[in-house]
Formats: sequence, C-alpha cells, structure tokens
Amino acid sequence: MKTIYMLALWVFLAIISSPQSLPAATVHFSDYGITGKNGSYDAAISYIFLDDRQATLTISLTNTSKNHSAGYITALAFNNPGNRISGIVMSGTNGNFSLIGMPDFGDEIAVSPYGSFDIGASIADGPNNLWLGGNNPALGIGLGETETFTFSLAGNMLSELDELSFLEELSFPAQNRSESFAVRFRGNDGTLATASAVPLPPTVILLGTALFGLVGLRRKSS
Repeated sequence: MKTIYMLALWVFLAIISSPQSLPAATVHFSDYGITGKNGSYDAAISYIFLDDRQATLTISLTNTSKNHSAGYITALAFNNPGNRISGIVMSGTNGNFSLIGMPDFGDEIAVSPYGSFDIGASIADGPNNLWLGGNNPALGIGLGETETFTFSLAGNMLSELDELSFLEELSFPAQNRSESFAVRFRGNDGTLATASAVPLPPTVILLGTALFGLVGLRRKSS
C-alpha cells in the first residue's frame, strides 16, 4: 500500500512541476442553444507549444442541433490570450473555411451582441473578415457533422498558455454578455450560439485518471 501512495505522490509532483503544458491535452465544452432557438454544438480544444514562439491549437467542432431549422455552422470565433499571438496559419478538414481576425488578431471580429472576438474561421468569402453572410450556408458544418480546425500559432510567451487560456479570455470583460467562444449558425433562422461551459483543467483530468488507475491496482493486489 505504501508503494501505491508513493507512486500517486510521484505522479502528482510530476504534473505540477512540469514546465511544459501537457501534449495535446483535450478540454471539452459545449452549448445547448442558450442564446439561440435551435442551434447547439459540442467542441474540444487542445493546445501544444513547441517553444515560446511556436504552438498549435486544434479545435474540433460538432453541430449537435436537434433539427434542421438551426441550419449550418458557418463561423467560429475565440479570443487571443493576452494578445500573445501575432501570426496564424490555419488548416482544417473543411476547406470552405478561411481564417478571420486579420491583420492583428485583436477585436477584428464583431459578434453582436457579444462584443468583439480576435481569431476565428468562416465560410464567408471576402476581404473584410466577415462573420455574417457570404457563400452558401451548406458549405459549413451540417447537422451531426464534425470538422477539425488546426491553427499554427506564432507569438510571444506561448509556453505559458494552455487550453483554458483560450476559454477564459472574454469578449466583454466588463459586461454581462461576455463569452470566450462563439459559433455562428446560418440557414433557416440565423441563430447565434456561444459557449458557456467551464471545463476542468487538463492536469486535473490526468491526475484523476492516474489515481483512478491506482485504486484499481490496489483492488487487484488486495
């Protein structure tokens, strides 16, 4: 038993003392139409840095709307933690989406009534970082579909960020209608949905998994 508890302590100390964020740890969050009549989605975000100046952010987004009146997901937006990100190259499983938020990824994406967001992707075809309108909505993410967006980031002090850094940076810090992540639904009713879930930090999830395994080990050995 002493060996098991010592191993648990070692796992905990290894997690809290590590100077690097956990590779590709994933945080899940979702919205169930709180700000729209029908639109809902599930999302997962993972973040890994190479050094202080290079990192990769991956967002997987699923349209979980209950009926077709919600339409298609045609845009998403989030914020730039501490304005540390200065350059982005985006790729994804749906080639109809383009990067928006240029040129400086700071308050360029107007998402009424939730303020301005910094970084995102949209099917809108135009030079003005369009959040609304533009192109056939069916080019977006349909009901039950999942698409993945990969953002290759350049900036400063990126090693100090993690998944929660992007979900804690708010669009309207001083006002009630403030969100960290926004999704645009277009189609039959033009609904807007935004994220509101508060996920667990990846380190807590990993520690819980490790301790759960240790409990199972103890039961097996007893």
